[in-house]
Amino acid sequence: MFLKVSTLFFILNILLCCSCNKENNLIPEQNYTLFNTQNTGLSFHFVTNIEVDKYDNVWFGTVSTGLIKFDGTNWSHYNRINSPLPNDSITALYINSNGRVFIGTTCGLLTLYQDNWIIYNSKNSGLLAERITSICTDQNGGLWVGALSNLDNS
Repeated sequence: MFLKVSTLFFILNILLCCSCNKENNLIPEQNYTLFNTQNTGLSFHFVTNIEVDKYDNVWFGTVSTGLIKFDGTNWSHYNRINSPLPNDSITALYINSNGRVFIGTTCGLLTLYQDNWIIYNSKNSGLLAERITSICTDQNGGLWVGALSNLDNS
């Protein structure tokens, strides 16, 4: 529970950009942890997406430093040098109930499940555009992928 509350406040701090002073603080006075580049494994301030998986791992997509996973103790970084990510710009994240991580980038869609990566792009799948903007599933389990110029459904 602490991790979820901390994550919520982390999101609020990002949205508020920590611009409120003590008198105008929009976050109620509670015990929470501010995550930033100085006290975490986050290597960049601009986080584009945050998702929590069924094991309470917190996944962060960033604008230019790739994908980051926080397991409550350790920070793991995935980028174009140490993983199959085609670039370090994460534009969308979604985690299904099985724990499969769907990662949208400006160069396609990837999945990560039990250390296995699968890359989807316009050359090897039905994706019509590779600049992924959103990912979700419908009530029937169908995966919806939004792209800059199209909406694909599989």
